[in-house]
Amino acid sequence: MAQPKNRNLLPRAFAGLLVVALAALPWQPAQAQFLHAAAPVDAQSLRTLHPQAQVIEVSAEDYPALAQRLRQSGYRPGDGAAGRQLAANALPAPAPGPEPDLPPLADEEPVDDCARQPRQRTDGQVGIQVNIGNMRHSSGGRGSGNDAAVIFVIVGTVVLVVWTVYAIKYLADRARGVPLCGERASEWSLSSTSLNAGRSQQANFNGLRYVGTVSQEAFGFGIGAEIGQSEVLLAEAGTLRLRGLYWLAGPLLRWRLSPAVNPSYFQMEFLAGSTENNEMGVIAVAKLGFNFGLTDRVRLGLSYGAMNLNLHEQGIILDRSQTYTLWGLDMGYRF
Repeated sequence: MAQPKNRNLLPRAFAGLLVVALAALPWQPAQAQFLHAAAPVDAQSLRTLHPQAQVIEVSAEDYPALAQRLRQSGYRPGDGAAGRQLAANALPAPAPGPEPDLPPLADEEPVDDCARQPRQRTDGQVGIQVNIGNMRHSSGGRGSGNDAAVIFVIVGTVVLVVWTVYAIKYLADRARGVPLCGERASEWSLSSTSLNAGRSQQANFNGLRYVGTVSQEAFGFGIGAEIGQSEVLLAEAGTLRLRGLYWLAGPLLRWRLSPAVNPSYFQMEFLAGSTENNEMGVIAVAKLGFNFGLTDRVRLGLSYGAMNLNLHEQGIILDRSQTYTLWGLDMGYRF
C-alpha cells in the first residue's frame, strides 16, 4: 500500500521544481523586428499588430543580399536591442539625394555700432551775443578786480583741463577707427562786448563769432573763435585810443540739460587772443552760463564771467585790476 503513494509524490515534486525554475528565469519582453518582402506582406498590417516594432521594407531583389549581411553580422531574430543595432548597421546607406537649391547669401550689412546712440547730424544756429562789463573799481582800485580774477582763474582752469582730456580721447578714437556717434553743431553769431568806466576807461569789441561742437549723450566739447574790430582806451596807456583788428580762440564745454530737439545746456568757455596794436598784450575771456531752447528753433542764453585786458609789458592776470566782470545775453535761431 505504501509504494503507490510514493509514486504519486514524485511527479508532483518534479512539477513543482519545474515551475520554480521557470519562474526564476529572466523573462524580458522583446520588441519584434521583421524583415519582409514588400509584395507578400502588408507593412501597415504589421505596424497595426505590432505598434512598437521596427518594420523595414525591402524589395525582393535586395532581400537575399540583406539577409546575407545580417547573418554575417551575427544578427538572429529575438536578439533584442543588440540585434536591432546590428540590423541597422547592416542596412544599406540611403543614396544621397540632390542638394536643395539654397538662395544665394545676401551681402552682410555692416554692424552699426551707433545703433543705440544718436546719429551724427549737423545742427546750425545764428544769433546775436551781447556782453556788458563794468570797468569801475571799488575803493582802493582793486576790489572788483580781485573778484573777477577769481572767476577768471577758476573757469579757465576747469575748461582747459577737462577739454584737454576729452580732446586727447577724441583723437585716440579717431586713430583707432572707433565710430564717432553723437551730434555736431555749428553756430554763427554777431558778438558785441563793451566795457565802460567813463571817457578815460573804455573797451569795445565787435565781431563775428563761430562755435563748433561735438556732443555724445549729455556731454560735448568744441572750439570757439571770434574776430572783429576793437577800440580800447585804458588809463594805464594814457589818452591813446587803440583801434584795430582783434581775434580770440579757445576751448569750450557743454553739458546737455534736456533731451529735446532744441536742448538746453550749461556751457563754460575760455577764449584768448590779442589785437594788431603793439601796445596791447593778451586779451582773454572766461565765461559760464545757461542756454535755453525756448521752442524747437528759438534760443536764449545768459552768461557771467570775466575779461582780462593787458598791456604789452604785462602778463595775463598779473595785474588783477585789469580783469573785469562781464554779463552776457545770447539770442539765437536754430536751423
